Formats: sequence, C-alpha cells, structure tokens
Amino acid sequence: MICAVLLVGLTGCGESADRRERFQRGMAVYQAHCASCHEEGIAGAPTIDDNGAWQLRLASGSESLLQNVIDGLLPGMPPRGLCNRCTDEQLADAVAYMISSVN
Repeated sequence: MICAVLLVGLTGCGESADRRERFQRGMAVYQAHCASCHEEGIAGAPTIDDNGAWQLRLASGSESLLQNVIDGLLPGMPPRGLCNRCTDEQLADAVAYMISSVN
C-alpha cells in the first residue's frame, strides 16, 4: 500500500516538476526577449498586465498566439520576437508563461 501511494505521489511530482521547469524556461525567454516590449507596451505590444488586451488575443487560442510569435504580426511584432535562436518549444513556453501571468 505504501509503495502504491509513493508511486502515485512520484508520478504527480514528475508532472509538476516538468510544468515548473517549462514555466521557468518560459519566464527566462520572456525576460530575455519579450519583456523589453511587453513590459512597457512598445510598438503596440500588450503589456503583461493588460487583461483586456490579452482576453481578445486569447479568444483565438494559444496555438494562434504562438503562430503570431513565430510569424510576427504587423505593425510591431517581429518574427520570433527577434529571438531567432529560440526554438518553437522555447517560444511556446514563453507564450504559456505570458498566458499564465494574465489568467
């Protein structure tokens, strides 16, 4: 019985640890590449705390948000947020971090 409880607990910890790691990676990418525009609203970027602006964007779904980051979005979002060395997964982590900051 103790083994079963321990196994369930460890499985949950693994999922939580992965989620925490992705959150930390997303936060690092955000701070290094996204914050310069999204903290101050430069070039029309919605600030991280502007829930109204984000709710409009979230209505299209997180996949659409990620695609906008990858492709860029006129007038001010450059492709890949100018992080050309970031992988799609790193950009997805940054988008997830930003979404979690809004919700």
